[in-house]
Amino acid sequence: MLTLYIHCRADMPLPLKTLRSIAVITGFATLGGATFFYKKIQDNLISGTYYSTSLMLLKEHEYAKELLGHPIKTKFIDLGDQFNVIDGEKGVAQLAIPLRGKKQNGTLYTWSTRTEPGADWTVEKVELQLKGSPRVETVYRKERTQVNAEQGDSR
Repeated sequence: MLTLYIHCRADMPLPLKTLRSIAVITGFATLGGATFFYKKIQDNLISGTYYSTSLMLLKEHEYAKELLGHPIKTKFIDLGDQFNVIDGEKGVAQLAIPLRGKKQNGTLYTWSTRTEPGADWTVEKVELQLKGSPRVETVYRKERTQVNAEQGDSR
């Protein structure tokens, strides 16, 4: 941690050059810290199985690959998007993953659940929406079992 100690008498103001230097150093330290934590949050989001499994399902979907064009690359997740929620206690994860393909850009929407904290995530549904299009292509939807139907699962 950078600590600056400036000794001066109360009746001696700091020179403008010193104040400017302090402001620049503080600005760079703040920007560096913000960038570090932004990247750390992004890394935590993409390390989950809800993310990697959703991308694997997209890359196995021939029509989605045809729409986007190869190669398909991901961009940073918008941390301000209210859609993006990962709640390990409630066992719910949903993400909007921005994509860039050779032909088009789009967003991959994914919904995942887990039965208890620490358990593996299960991808329930994955959808692709191309940029500028209202149409949504279903990439994957988990089949409902008799147990899901009896529990009132409406997915």
